[in-house]
Amino acid sequence: MFDLFRKPDLLLIMGTSLKVHGLKRVVREFAKAVHAKKGGLVVFINLTPPSKEWEDVIDIHIQGETDAWVERVEEEWKQFTTGRLGAANDSGGGSGQGSQEEDGG
Repeated sequence: MFDLFRKPDLLLIMGTSLKVHGLKRVVREFAKAVHAKKGGLVVFINLTPPSKEWEDVIDIHIQGETDAWVERVEEEWKQFTTGRLGAANDSGGGSGQGSQEEDGG
């Protein structure tokens, strides 16, 4: 049914109020698998906080619009990976493509 055999350590829940019964069941099942792994984390990104019934399931609530949050994460990821590519190129370990990607081509 679900690919939980890979033992995920992170669950991001976005774009839902967690009120639909079937979805609630799936989220709880995934969260249980995530929490079974040491350090597993369940994160809920939504404008409104989750109801009290989710206190033992959700570890972190990030309050905000999901689209804006994704855009911010994407931008920070690009900066992070660009910095890593640049460091690899500076040490002579890269192919020189990192700087071309930064310049757009």
